[in-house]
Amino acid sequence: MKNYFSIFIILLFYNSNSLAQNKINEWGLNECFEYAAKNNISLKRSGLQVNLAVLKYSQSKANKYPTSNFTTAFGDQLGRSLNPVTYTFTLQQLLAQNYQLSGSTTLYNFNKLKNIVQLQELSTEATKLDYLRILDEVKQKIIEYYFQILLAGEQIKISKLTLEQTKKQMEITQKQLEAGTNSNLNVIQIKTKFISDSLNILAGQENRYNYLLNLKALLNLSDSTELKIKKLDDIIISGNFLLKLSSESIYRYAVKNLPQPRIDSLKIDLAKLNIKTSRASCLPVLSINYNLASAFSNYIQLNHFSSWWKGYGVQLRNNFNQQVTLGLSIPLISNRRYNSEYKQTIIGLEEARLIREQNDNELKRSIYSLYSSTSMALERYKSSIKIVKGLEEAYQIYLKGYEEGGIRYLDLVNSQDSWIKGEIDLINNKYDFLLKLKLLCLFSHLQSPIQF
Repeated sequence: MKNYFSIFIILLFYNSNSLAQNKINEWGLNECFEYAAKNNISLKRSGLQVNLAVLKYSQSKANKYPTSNFTTAFGDQLGRSLNPVTYTFTLQQLLAQNYQLSGSTTLYNFNKLKNIVQLQELSTEATKLDYLRILDEVKQKIIEYYFQILLAGEQIKISKLTLEQTKKQMEITQKQLEAGTNSNLNVIQIKTKFISDSLNILAGQENRYNYLLNLKALLNLSDSTELKIKKLDDIIISGNFLLKLSSESIYRYAVKNLPQPRIDSLKIDLAKLNIKTSRASCLPVLSINYNLASAFSNYIQLNHFSSWWKGYGVQLRNNFNQQVTLGLSIPLISNRRYNSEYKQTIIGLEEARLIREQNDNELKRSIYSLYSSTSMALERYKSSIKIVKGLEEAYQIYLKGYEEGGIRYLDLVNSQDSWIKGEIDLINNKYDFLLKLKLLCLFSHLQSPIQF
């Protein structure tokens, strides 16, 4: 089961182009999440770290097993040399070969190897959780860019609506000017306002384009790729979701489900194991070693090549030796290195506990603050709906009065500005609430009552 996560990461890398090959007509949040999980560069790098951690864990388990090495050497010795079999010096040319099989295994080291295996196991789990933490961070960025794109699109709509209203005002004023019931000054002012409203549309389009670029970069899409964001349908926003759960309940969900609190707990366990491992380094190590060896040598005569190997098998059997030793390594003087390392691990444990406490406090403050601001955003959105309705009705009254000549142009413009400002506040409050609600669900890993 522990290797399933790594296999999942590897499969993500090898299938990173599968979703790209299937053209996505409209990108919702879920489509963005799925694509980013396969293609985001930060997640790919984190996935490689997971694979590396799994390899280190496997190696730590293998370190418990005995080691074995086989070596052989074959050569021709010239001049004054030592016969490797008789250990006597000779001046004759000598043909020699030796074989050696050696190995060792640790019998007891006060559970140091066992602790190292547990360290690598916990480190691997922490690396997997860190991948999930980065995934949540990527999702958070996607949510922010996604709603900024939607908000910019709504602002463009309002700017276009404003432009149409200004155009209608300009037509009315032009007719009144031709009829002699209005002044040329109002015509100039309306034309200037028309140009300003046109520039507002361009500014909104530029903002939306920049947000799209940011989202593409996060998804690791090329700038030339078409990214059509799925629009939100008309939704009925209710506060029941917020009323059902308290901020403390959401905080407990976050502690239970978010990767970071679990990472902090694992780091405390790692620090405790580091203390045990460091303590074991100061203690004796008992090991067993073995060595099997044999050798052959013969003088090279001026005769046939086959005679050089005379007695090869006999010598190997006669020269075969076996050695088994029991080793005991006791650290005596290490310039206080082991003592210093042991004290450092104790400090590391205290630091890990403080980091967890600090992160828990920051998470709690963030959840409580986000919960409160989400509740306030909902109330602001509800109030904006009522305000905009009243401002729109007032503008229609002013527009009718302006057509009849009973309302000054300045009063009409002020009424229009108030209505447009109310519309902007309405969409800002709407997307501010939706963004915070989605982030609140992401932090607590709770299902959102509103699907995007």
